[in-house]
Amino acid sequence: MRFLSNALRVVPAALLLLLLLTTARVAQAAGEASFSVRPASTQSTNAAYFVYDAEPGQVIQDDVLVINTGDAPGTVRLYALDGMTGPTGGIVFPDADAPRSQVGAWVQLDETEVTLGPGESRTVGFTVTVPRELRAGHHVGGIAAQGTAVNQGSGQFQVNVQTRVVTAVQVNIPGPAVEHLTINGVTPSVQSSKQTLLLALRNDGNQMVKPQGTVTIADGEGRELHSIPLQVHTFLPDTAIDYPVVIPDGPLAAGDYQVVVDLQYGAQGTARYEGTFTIPEAQAAPESEATPGEQSATVTAPAEQGLSIWMIVAVAGAGLLAGLLLAGGGLLIWRRRAAVRRSEAPAAGQGSGVSPIRPLVPLSHANTVRIRQSEGDDEAGATQW
Repeated sequence: MRFLSNALRVVPAALLLLLLLTTARVAQAAGEASFSVRPASTQSTNAAYFVYDAEPGQVIQDDVLVINTGDAPGTVRLYALDGMTGPTGGIVFPDADAPRSQVGAWVQLDETEVTLGPGESRTVGFTVTVPRELRAGHHVGGIAAQGTAVNQGSGQFQVNVQTRVVTAVQVNIPGPAVEHLTINGVTPSVQSSKQTLLLALRNDGNQMVKPQGTVTIADGEGRELHSIPLQVHTFLPDTAIDYPVVIPDGPLAAGDYQVVVDLQYGAQGTARYEGTFTIPEAQAAPESEATPGEQSATVTAPAEQGLSIWMIVAVAGAGLLAGLLLAGGGLLIWRRRAAVRRSEAPAAGQGSGVSPIRPLVPLSHANTVRIRQSEGDDEAGATQW
């Protein structure tokens, strides 16, 4: 009976694998369009994005190159959008229907839909109208090329695949550079079944920053339990996030704890928070599993493992996929890809290290600046900087 039970569990998985492999073969046979976008002014095979040093009220005209790198014809929709700071740092681009108030609202494209055959490309002009009333510092948005959905598979087993690629548009406005990061609190939480501390961070300055530092946790009597190194990816001005820090080596027991957060950022910026938090019974571990003593670990932010502002890849869970396939339903899988490259010569005073598709950009070059990053530098992982 045990053998029969195991066999019954294995058969659905094998059927699902067979369906997925069949779907993949159909997609490969049919071919599909695949798009890339980059400034039209460069002939480099490496993708780049737009960086402008501009004055309030200035009107900038430029061109973006749209290329079908796939092996089938396809139609792509073009639109502009604002950049945002992702939940774990890094710049992310929202969906097409998100409201626009920054760079996404300043960009006007000459064409909003382009149809290309395999290997074909087209140059599309656009205008950036910088508002007259605007704070100094960094402003980031992007130009997206979103492909139409492609049905892959046959019969009742189909997967709808849609792609989006984004090239960034950064506008730098002259004025005093202000770097000011604040830590406004620490709140315990549970995310993805892991005990987590949420750090309330806000960038009140006008420059992009990449904070790094430590979170130190002690028990109610001051005995250190954890010292957790942190590295937050690019943080846009005028944005706030609740940055998640996973408690390493097992959850804490219910009770009161002390916490100190120290961060360094920019040229000489520092931020410090000292406070307490309470782990409620609902979030606590059994006494046998609770963290007993001093620990030290490096925490990797969820965004570093998953979502990258340049590649967004959002794929539905395997369980949902299995259910939809076996029920004969369709599934929409978003594959959002975008390329960001690191500058070969960062501006003076700026760091040269970059996270996956998250370069610390503030560059002082006029017009278009090309920032390159080899594929080997990418970590698996919103569209993000």
